[in-house]
Amino acid sequence: MSNETFTSAGKTYKITIYAAPSDGKKHPVILLVHGNFGLGAPYGDQIHGFAKDLAGKGYMTAVPKYYEDDKPHLTDMVPHVQTLTDAIAAVASRPEADPDRLGLIGFSLGAATAMTFIASNPPETVKVLADFFGFLT
Repeated sequence: MSNETFTSAGKTYKITIYAAPSDGKKHPVILLVHGNFGLGAPYGDQIHGFAKDLAGKGYMTAVPKYYEDDKPHLTDMVPHVQTLTDAIAAVASRPEADPDRLGLIGFSLGAATAMTFIASNPPETVKVLADFFGFLT
């Protein structure tokens, strides 16, 4: 696990990366996108646990933040597509990442963000989506 940062729209955001096995291969990338509660307890621990478990199964996983602070933003209903796009670019540029095998797991607003990202990109950009409590149909 490594705690890093990425930049989006001139702001710096945190991202935690869970590496896949060090076997010299490129690995599928999965980003787990939090909801408007952020990564505070108890959701943050759960999301990071999922990321760690998936990394243990051979995936490169990342948990980006799209808030600069650690407070819940319960009235925020706007998908953070540009921030997700920039997080994906930061992770995809790593030598062990296979950006052609990208998956997104979104929670609440994170699911809406993931779905909006998918809808605004060419087909097949994202290979798999898991939507937990997303509010878009």
